[in-house]
Formats: sequence, C-alpha cells, structure tokens
Amino acid sequence: MFARSLIRSLIFAVGSLVAGLLLLGAVALLVNLSWFDATLHPELARLKKVEPLLLEENAYPIALGFIAADGLDPRAAGEKILQALHERFLRGKPIILDTEEMNAFLGGTAKRDVWQTRFKSLDCNARVHLDCADRLIAEVTPLDTKDARLGVLLNRYELMIREEHFVESQERDAYTPGPPYGRILDVGRIRLAMSLRQNSTSDLLTKAAEDFRFWTTMLREGDTLVAKMISLAGMQNTLDFLSALMRQRELTETEIQTIRHFLRPMTAEESDIGQAFLSEARIAVLSETPPVAIGSSWFIQRTLQKNATLNDLYLKIIVPMRLRSALTPEEYYRQGAYRPLKHDLRERPLSLFNWGGRTAFRNANWDPEQFVARVQDQNGRISLVMLQAELEPKPGPDVEAVVSSSRWRNPYTGDPMEYRPEFHTIGFVCLHTAFHPPASPDECSIAIETKRN
Repeated sequence: MFARSLIRSLIFAVGSLVAGLLLLGAVALLVNLSWFDATLHPELARLKKVEPLLLEENAYPIALGFIAADGLDPRAAGEKILQALHERFLRGKPIILDTEEMNAFLGGTAKRDVWQTRFKSLDCNARVHLDCADRLIAEVTPLDTKDARLGVLLNRYELMIREEHFVESQERDAYTPGPPYGRILDVGRIRLAMSLRQNSTSDLLTKAAEDFRFWTTMLREGDTLVAKMISLAGMQNTLDFLSALMRQRELTETEIQTIRHFLRPMTAEESDIGQAFLSEARIAVLSETPPVAIGSSWFIQRTLQKNATLNDLYLKIIVPMRLRSALTPEEYYRQGAYRPLKHDLRERPLSLFNWGGRTAFRNANWDPEQFVARVQDQNGRISLVMLQAELEPKPGPDVEAVVSSSRWRNPYTGDPMEYRPEFHTIGFVCLHTAFHPPASPDECSIAIETKRN
C-alpha cells in the first residue's frame, strides 16, 4: 500500500515537473513573439543604409577574384561576384552565393594549389614565432619561379597591392563570401622570401615598402574586423622579413635610411579600429539571424528577440569596444583595456524576455577585446624593427646601451625595450592574451645579431 502511494506521488511529481517545464516553455515562446520585440536602437537602424562601393582604384575586387582560373581577369571575376551579391541585397535576400555560383565566377573549384604543399613553413605564424621568414627563405628554390600557377598569383598580388584603396562592400551578412585571405598572405610571404633569397637588398626593400603601404591602407580603409586582422598579419609578415634581412645581411646607411623612410608607427586613425566594430553590428543587422545565435537550438532561436539581441550587442559590446579602440597605448595599458569585458550578457538570464538571445550570448566564445590588443601590440612590433634598424649600422654596438637610450620604447610603459642577450632578442610583453590553449601565445619580440655570431 505504501509502495503504491509512493509510486503515485513520484508519478505526480514528475508529471507536475514536466507540465511546469512545458508551461514555462510555452510562456517563454509567447513573450518572445515578434510583436513583443524591442525597438531597434537608432544607431543600429542607421546601419541599414550602406555606402555605395568604390570600384575605381580599389584592390578589394581583385582580392575577391584572386584565385580565379589562370585565364580570367581577377578584377572582372571579383566585380561579377559583387554584382551578384548586390542584386541579392536589393531583393532583401540573404547576401550569399552557393558553391556552384562561386565556381562559375572563378572558373573552377577553389581547391588547394600544388605549390602550397611544397612550403611547410607557411603554417608558421609570425605573430608567435620569430623565425618564420628564415624557415620560408630556406624552402624557396629557383624552381619555384617556374611554377606557372604561382607565377599567375604573384602577378595578381603585385597588381592588387599597387591599387590606391582597399574599400569593402558594406552589403554583407553573416554568410557573405570574402576574399581568400589565406592564399593572399601566403603569396605575399613567398614573394618576399624569393626576393631575399635571390635578389638584391634594394629589391627586397622595394617590395617590403609596397607591402607595408598596402597593409597600412587596408588597415585604415578596411571595413570589417576580418580585414583589419588580415592587414595586421600581412604587416607582421613584412616586418618579419625586414628583421630577417637585417640579421642576414650587412646593410648600408642608405639602405637603413630607406627602411626609416617607409616604415613608421600607425597613426591614430589607423590604430583606431572602432569603425570595424560598427561593421560587425551592421553585419548582424543585415543577417536573418544574429551571428551570436547561428547554430543554436530550435528553442533558443524561437525565444530570441532580434532587436533586443542586437541592442544588447551594441550597448554592451560595440560601444565599449569603440571606446577602447580610441585609447592611446599608454591609456590602453593604464586602464587595463586589454581585459575581458564585464557585462551581464554572460550571466544566466533572469527574464524570459529574449531568453534565447541572452543564452546565446552566455554560450558564445567571442572575445572582442583581443582585436584591439592585437592592433596595439602590432604597433609596438613596428617600433621593435625600427630599433633593430637603429642597431644595424653600428659595428659591434653596445646593444644594451642603444636599447636603453633609443626613442623606440615599450609602447605601454615608456620603459626601454627588454634586451635578452642569452636569446639575442629585444621585445616587450604582449597584451594580446586571448589565445586559446593549446595554441601558443603571441611573442612581441624580434631576433637580432645572427650575422655577427
């Protein structure tokens, strides 16, 4: 008798719990119906109006068509892709192209080129390791100049970097295709490695100057965070080869002056990537589903209020990140602006309204603070190469004395760069700490003195 009573009580309790959960779910679905959504923040509403794309003297269409088949004009291919995306934007459709459409515009499938398999050092990240340029230089051989496909891409690279502008289309959502940046970076590195291995110092300096101007232009004019980060990677590759050049060859005073002529720290306009965070907000506004919730469960999607989610994104992430972006290196360090944002979007939702949006934010693995830190660190790495150039013309210099008296100092504290004679490096402590183990953290150092040992 007691057992039957206990079973009935358990069945009643479980049934009540299930009924309660179903009722709670039904209420959550009800309060998140679209007509209960918030009003979109005025700043976000303004982002629905996009600027027309500049095509003349713009490298972006060439970048978009960079891996087109050999017989095609990369600019023409890129412009056709942009036109197709523009037509979808005008119709209010997702701004995407399927694989067949992209293959048609590019004249074939975007498969890995044979030449890429020969250069194992292309996997080396110059933001983490100090010898990536040295590794690639050692891999380059005269036979590489005879690779027809690589030759086509090298020509396209030179065509692209000599354009005056890099302006992206603002007609983008979360799935809009972008340029094959990985391939572009690889070709740029191989171009510099071939030059340093086979050509004169002046040839390498000319190519490095062209690269640095292009990546700086891309950093300044690029709209998206992706473009900003790619420009930093390209800039670091260029610095890596300049540092290798000074380690491997004795440079004349004229050659050192050439480096000082084109290499310079970022301007305030270039280092302020706040506009790119607005670009991320625009992408979210133009996307059918906010990017933070893409891939979420059916229930999360149904209990998400798009406007309320976008407003949270703007007020609690975009606005503070724009403020951080405008700080000088000293202010950035002093205020601890490299630390993760503190906001309630990662806390368990207390309200059923926009339950899905807040849950999606809580589960997201997006750490926006890393992007500004990478810009600040990269600016410091420019100073390191300028300091290496200062050491270059002095035979057997007292490195510690030069480092101590140099104008090129720790960008955050104003102290001299750290000289570590046991490792033959100079550097400072990176603030970009958003790496994800087991990946290695960034290294804000350069190797010096190889040719003297």
